[in-house]
Amino acid sequence: MSIKPQKSRERAGFHGQNTTPPLFRSSFSTLHEAIESLEKRLGKRAAAWTYHDADGGETGAVVRWNLADGAKTIRPIRLDGDCWAVGAMPEPRPLYRLPHLAQPGLVYVTEGEKAADAGVAIGLDVTTSPGGCEAPAKADWSPLAGKDVVILPDNDAAGEKYAEIVSGILTKFAPPASVRIVRLCDIAT
Repeated sequence: MSIKPQKSRERAGFHGQNTTPPLFRSSFSTLHEAIESLEKRLGKRAAAWTYHDADGGETGAVVRWNLADGAKTIRPIRLDGDCWAVGAMPEPRPLYRLPHLAQPGLVYVTEGEKAADAGVAIGLDVTTSPGGCEAPAKADWSPLAGKDVVILPDNDAAGEKYAEIVSGILTKFAPPASVRIVRLCDIAT
């Protein structure tokens, strides 16, 4: 039995370190790099929404992929110290469009960033929480204390649950938010 000699690690290009790219890096220098890494695994994203702190600094993102079967895949990204990582933002999580919430006036709450952007497109001041119907209690809703708030729930059981949880949180603040839940009906054509 003959044994073939192995190439030296230097000649094979290792130079003392593993050159095999990892399946998935755990941290990234920029939010853009984190999103690009996810796209390499999941394909071109359908949308990405950036979350900010009250001063306008980026703190996280939510990235969405639409699947061929009509389903969706959502991946959160968070600022972790001075680098970015795939995973949920730490609790309490900031609200979407947080810097805009400092302005006086009526605020609308939707279940998700896509719906929030639709409201902004028609001139409404809209926010939502990261994680949608799965995590409203993990968000910091305090910027809405004392404000007039209209919750626009999705037309399903999860939307109703989301609206109830958010309403319950907002009415416990001092001063409490003035909350109305407005259900938009499907219009038959």
